[in-house]
Amino acid sequence: MIRRVLVGYTALLAAASFVTYRHAKLTPVDASEATVVKSTWQGGVLVARSSSRGELAIPTALGEVQEVVTGEADLPKNPWLLAFSVRPGLDGVRATLDGKEAIVTVDDLLSREGYEHAYLDPNTGLGFGTDPRLVMALLAERLGTTADVVVARAKLTRLGFRRVVAKERAKPPPPKLNKEIALETIATFARKLADGVDGTGHYAYLVDARTGQSDGSYNWPRHSGATYFLAQAARLTKNPWVTAACRRAAILLRDGSLVACGNQKCIADGAIADLGSSALALLAFTEIDAGGIDAGFRTTIRELTSFVRSQQRPDGELMHYYDRAVPAPIDVQVLYYTGEATFALGRVHRVTGDEEALAAAKKGLAHLGRSWSFFGSRYYYGEEHWTCQAAAELVDRSDDRTALEFCRGWHAYTRAIQYRPGETPFDAAGGFGVGPIVPPRITAASSRSEAAAALLDALARTSPNDADVPLLEDELESALELMLRSRIGRDQEHLFATPEAIVGRLPGSHTDMRLRIDYEQHAGSALVRWLDLEARKK
Repeated sequence: MIRRVLVGYTALLAAASFVTYRHAKLTPVDASEATVVKSTWQGGVLVARSSSRGELAIPTALGEVQEVVTGEADLPKNPWLLAFSVRPGLDGVRATLDGKEAIVTVDDLLSREGYEHAYLDPNTGLGFGTDPRLVMALLAERLGTTADVVVARAKLTRLGFRRVVAKERAKPPPPKLNKEIALETIATFARKLADGVDGTGHYAYLVDARTGQSDGSYNWPRHSGATYFLAQAARLTKNPWVTAACRRAAILLRDGSLVACGNQKCIADGAIADLGSSALALLAFTEIDAGGIDAGFRTTIRELTSFVRSQQRPDGELMHYYDRAVPAPIDVQVLYYTGEATFALGRVHRVTGDEEALAAAKKGLAHLGRSWSFFGSRYYYGEEHWTCQAAAELVDRSDDRTALEFCRGWHAYTRAIQYRPGETPFDAAGGFGVGPIVPPRITAASSRSEAAAALLDALARTSPNDADVPLLEDELESALELMLRSRIGRDQEHLFATPEAIVGRLPGSHTDMRLRIDYEQHAGSALVRWLDLEARKK
């Protein structure tokens, strides 16, 4: 029975794959007949456009862009099919109606956030699918009609594009990971984050790359995490601008966000305190202290350590929230916080010698090692990068290897979903995902790189000849090179009102037009860990 089901499933999958391939495949367009869309942009705004066929000339003005059609395919009007037929960052759409033609290019959709916005997850804010309503609205505007008429009567064609810009703006060859480019990238990420730290110590948390403006939202765990990275970068680069920004951000945590949680002190800005803000603030403060940036956080380290320990249950798990009004802990759990807290407590002991912090860290590590122990857990894991960093932090002070072994299994899983060259139409090699229709999230590659480097560090201290070492090294370098390739380049600067502030930054994906501080934090911290590994090899 099972064999018949598997054979039927395989046949159905093969048929569906063949139909999808036939539908999705673009027919190449001869260069002499290719449509060339010529655009002029000023301050991130499209100000002029024309098109021709086969008349390609390399632009010379910095605001001029040519988007050349490389292939065509019929496009369905069904919104669901259209959303998943137009490849994010690669495809546009042409509509023909009553002898008139209108084209929506890749840059049009990037500038309007048209990719990865057809369906949005309200919990994560992540989306997928090209927005069919936006596509129809843009085509209708250019045809001088309504979206309903386009849907009813126009013929739609999917167009593959390549962008051509002035020579000095052309995308450089893909960089290879080495110590020099790693340090330069760390320095760039740190400077970009430091530029966004205002006089009060607040970051420009979420910036619209197109306008260069912050949207006013905020997140304290990510504030703490970004400050941790700035402290790492300040230690490495000795850049006074980065160091000063790091201190301002840390002082805001200590003097502006440290509040009472019952008889303890925690980081919060409302009635409910989350454990992640305090745990990551501890990481930042210990890094600042250990790096000789500022010794004025030692009292706060003791206070936050006491709070984090007080949130721990007898089984080693931590309660992730605290109701300051009651006052009492709230025994619920979310992603990340237990790993962050365990890592932070281990780092506190390393920096201050606090034995109670070490005991709490060991209990937390033992609990993390039992995570995902249900049937089927080997086929699906959550985000466990903080778990791996906690396991590496404590490997020389704990005999419990369950978390380390858990992390080893998690990385076997991540390698199974790591893209190889040519597996998707996107520049995805080194990224992680489970299908070819969504561009990889760069942050997932960055955080898994932190975890892979942490595991390699732990293995270097416990079993340097372990069979997993070369596999982890390949996984890490491939993911880091994806991150290096994904930095925003000058070939896109026409889309931004303030390109000098945006070029060099790291997006969430190749089509993400919103830049969040944790994107550079995870990538920068991963590169710091990689440099530490390279230094160990000497």
